[in-house]
Amino acid sequence: MGGRDVAIADAWALLELRRSTVGYVSQFLRVLPRVPAIDVVAEPLIEQGWDPGAAQLRAAEMLERVRLPQALWMGQP
Repeated sequence: MGGRDVAIADAWALLELRRSTVGYVSQFLRVLPRVPAIDVVAEPLIEQGWDPGAAQLRAAEMLERVRLPQALWMGQP
């Protein structure tokens, strides 16, 4: 997307930005209950062709970076 103004970008450009750069994940309307957050975060990476194991590791790094307690994103009680 390289320097594109998202305030005036069309819907298709924003969708591509979310898929390739931002990794946008909504917690509403689409995610099934009881799916661990790590799986939700790893999903866009897997869709981009990442190995599922590598995607899970990267997702864990991102969730740790925002300081979300592991018990919450691993789906543990």
